[in-house]
Amino acid sequence: MAASLYGELGFSPLAASVTDCSPLRLRVSGATPGGEVVLFFRRRAPPLADAGGSLAPQYMCRGRGLMLSPDGIVDGFADEAGEASMLAPAVSCGTAQWQLLDLSSCLVSRLGHAAARNGTAGTLRAMMPSPPPLPPPPPTPPQSPPPLSPPPPSPPQSSPPPSPTPSSPPPPSPPPPSPPQVNKESLSKHYIGLHNESTFKKTAKAGAFVCFKPATGWGGEFFIADGEAIFRDLDPEVLREIMRRKVRISVSNLDFDVLDKLPAPQKEAAMRKLEQMVADGVAPKFDMDLEMLWGTDGRAMRLQAVQNAQPPVNRHPATGRPAWFCNLHNQARFLRERRPCGTPEVGMTDIYFGDLSLIP
Repeated sequence: MAASLYGELGFSPLAASVTDCSPLRLRVSGATPGGEVVLFFRRRAPPLADAGGSLAPQYMCRGRGLMLSPDGIVDGFADEAGEASMLAPAVSCGTAQWQLLDLSSCLVSRLGHAAARNGTAGTLRAMMPSPPPLPPPPPTPPQSPPPLSPPPPSPPQSSPPPSPTPSSPPPPSPPPPSPPQVNKESLSKHYIGLHNESTFKKTAKAGAFVCFKPATGWGGEFFIADGEAIFRDLDPEVLREIMRRKVRISVSNLDFDVLDKLPAPQKEAAMRKLEQMVADGVAPKFDMDLEMLWGTDGRAMRLQAVQNAQPPVNRHPATGRPAWFCNLHNQARFLRERRPCGTPEVGMTDIYFGDLSLIP
């Protein structure tokens, strides 16, 4: 979600501008030089109330969230400048939606449609005031050459160290590198903690894993936990406290320190406008109940998308038995900062009690 928020607000380097409307032709910029780019499109955009996202199916970026449910895709490659021209046959920019995915960086563009045809035009980034240029550095005063001095005396020659005897043991070999947590290169240094594959509004009764092709490399192992066993093993007092106070998860961080340069009335208006833009234009495309809040983690100019308060325990829809159903072990910043984590700050999550106080 954080990547789509970043793109929708205009901060993703990956962008597309319409050069022809029917059929739809896009000029792509900001892609990885020489990298593969995928254009996802939906020929007829649904009403906002029926809009929904999806997950990218490509192996390199599998699971990356998209802001549309595509009915067609086009593959292409960027040139050495990170640019490309992509054509979607039989698609009109007046009725369609589209979004780009860079398969090298897994970055996404903003969602394109009839009212958002050109790059970052109309986004928050385009409306933000540019920071003033930095002043030039002060001139460096000329330095006079140092006075000549006689060279220092040569140090006395020392005898070379004795060569090791044949019986000396060889130096120890360095330890082998730690295996990556996943086979995907971009996540090779990222630890994926215990979590549930769902949101609060959608969940599956059962899951299955299938292997179509044996692994050719090492790494990528994962564990499966028993939610009922976790529920039974938790300290009763701890479980009672979390159940009483519930939990809220922050899913993205958007920093707008530049707004501090504005006068107080304009700053307040800009903050309210940002909340509305994200709440109306981005959040409805994800199947989550989100609230836009400023300064939850103590940074006054950080806008965070925070899920509504949820209980950490759910009952199984078929058996009715209680089970731990909470992403605290994966989303807590305290744990992420103590594990290998490649998540950028914009997507760094954290978890709070229902009243937004920190969980100790």
